[in-house]
Amino acid sequence: MKILISISILVIFASCKSTKETTTEVTNTTNTTETTKTDAAPTFKEVIFSTLSEGNNGGFLEKQNIVITSQEKLEEVWNEAYSNYMKKPAVPVLNFENKMVLLTTMGEQNNGGFSIKVASITEHENNVMVIVEENIPDNNCMTTSVITYPYEIIEMPTTIKKVVFKNVEKIYSCEE
Repeated sequence: MKILISISILVIFASCKSTKETTTEVTNTTNTTETTKTDAAPTFKEVIFSTLSEGNNGGFLEKQNIVITSQEKLEEVWNEAYSNYMKKPAVPVLNFENKMVLLTTMGEQNNGGFSIKVASITEHENNVMVIVEENIPDNNCMTTSVITYPYEIIEMPTTIKKVVFKNVEKIYSCEE
């Protein structure tokens, strides 16, 4: 059922006029050899992940997608995520032998109404595909006049495969 939903979301995004897709490849430190089969049907499985932190007031000035494979890097990213707060929650302690963390950000936005969310993660033969949904208010939306920094930090099982981020801009209308 989840696969059907993921495929439906991809089809909807591909056919929508107000979407723009960008792909970023991030290679893990482990070297892998990729082979392509032209006669086999593509197969994939959904990867279970959970959100560690998300918000609109992180300290991430630039748009980025990052794979985090160490506690030290997680602490650095966590501190940046909460750099605009007086108090910050404790940094989660993870076992990076079987977990890894992904950070996705939209950078500085000139008003409210923006958000970012990992929509799905699927493991393919040669890579792991991360679909990131960037929600953008249409011009007809009334939004707050405040600078925002949308981000999400998620954890997922460790993989040695190449992690590929696919950012999909989803412009939503506020008219009814």
